[in-house]
Amino acid sequence: MAEKINLFELNIDVEAAIKSTAKMRDNTDQLKIKYDALRKSTDATTEEVIRARGEYDNANKQYRSAQNEVTKLTQLKGKEIKTVEQG
Repeated sequence: MAEKINLFELNIDVEAAIKSTAKMRDNTDQLKIKYDALRKSTDATTEEVIRARGEYDNANKQYRSAQNEVTKLTQLKGKEIKTVEQG
């Protein structure tokens, strides 16, 4: 019988990832509020509105990506990963 050799071991703090993702969500919410306020404002320039929308869209994209990774991490928590595809 072949001997098992551990080639790689990785410890990920899932709770820290969840907290970080929650902070990202708060930031995204604040950017959305800023964007909505600028959009409704009569004093805001088109450039300000576009910039605010870009900041919001970028933050929202990053948040969604982080949320997907947290979902994967919570599904893998406590499991042994045997292939690259599983990770």
